[in-house]
Amino acid sequence: MCSLLKKIFCLTLAAGLSLSCFAACGKEETADSKDDASKVEQSKAEENNSEESSVISENESIDADTTEESSASEDSEGRPHRPDRPDRPNRPQNGGNRLPEDSDIKADPIDSYFDNSVFIGYSIMMHFGRYIGEWREEVDESILGTAHFCAGVSVGFTVDRIQTPDMPDTSLPLYQGKAYNFADLPAATGCDTLYIGLSGYSDLKRAPVTEMCVETAFNEAVMGIQRIKTKNPDIKIVILSCTYNTEIFEGLTKERCTNAQVLEYNNLVLDYCTQNGIDFIDVSTMLTDEKGLLNEELSNDGEYHLLKNTYFYWLEALRDYAEQKQAGTWQNMEDMPTLPAF
Repeated sequence: MCSLLKKIFCLTLAAGLSLSCFAACGKEETADSKDDASKVEQSKAEENNSEESSVISENESIDADTTEESSASEDSEGRPHRPDRPDRPNRPQNGGNRLPEDSDIKADPIDSYFDNSVFIGYSIMMHFGRYIGEWREEVDESILGTAHFCAGVSVGFTVDRIQTPDMPDTSLPLYQGKAYNFADLPAATGCDTLYIGLSGYSDLKRAPVTEMCVETAFNEAVMGIQRIKTKNPDIKIVILSCTYNTEIFEGLTKERCTNAQVLEYNNLVLDYCTQNGIDFIDVSTMLTDEKGLLNEELSNDGEYHLLKNTYFYWLEALRDYAEQKQAGTWQNMEDMPTLPAF
């Protein structure tokens, strides 16, 4: 506990010193300008469809996203997370090692557990909201209860900190056509639970110093959670892990958002959540192949975005979480499973 508190203190101090380095962002993430060292390094757009909305309601749909443009580079050696912790040879494998069929998608009485909740995140969460909306139309309107989705391209803890709803072209999530910071969504929606997907592809890339991108992204998560709890002391927060890259995209990531960094980021946030009574759900490991990379058969772009029916695994993970919460048996995992590829 002491070492964790010291680590959080040091990381928070480092983040504080770098606050002035951040700049407001638009709906797209752009590369750092080489001739202006004061600008924050931002990633390229996660999606180049400018018509995508920052909110997905129950029955709303959007155009499919396109792949992130990037030039190929050599794979770098992954940084192992906490070598003092043992590997877990019995880690979960990709759920069923196949893409679920449409017939696998069914309503479940446990879905009512997610009534009065809001899911926040960036493009991967945005598409989850889109497909939940489609399943509600195609299969059963009760799927995942009455949960709402307030998500969009580039939405993450950093955006939540540096943007305000009145900014032109804000990336903040929308609810009923109006933009909100995370801490203001409970009052606007009347929800009692926020499910927040870790937006590593946004927060890791926005860190001003590459060597500290994991620590900076972790600090953003801690500060973001604290902002929400300060304004909404009774709100329940649940964190969903950041997903991984396929082998193809791992070769394109260069210095940011490597699978090793995503794993380390997940673990730091997991430890913080466990120490602070916040539930953390692993929705990432179940999608990996035997190497520990995102299974390409579950990706719609061969990189890191997910096919529609891949989200069935998310749905099952959430239902399992709900059942354990109702039974009083839920406990955060001790650590994210070690992945052999990195």
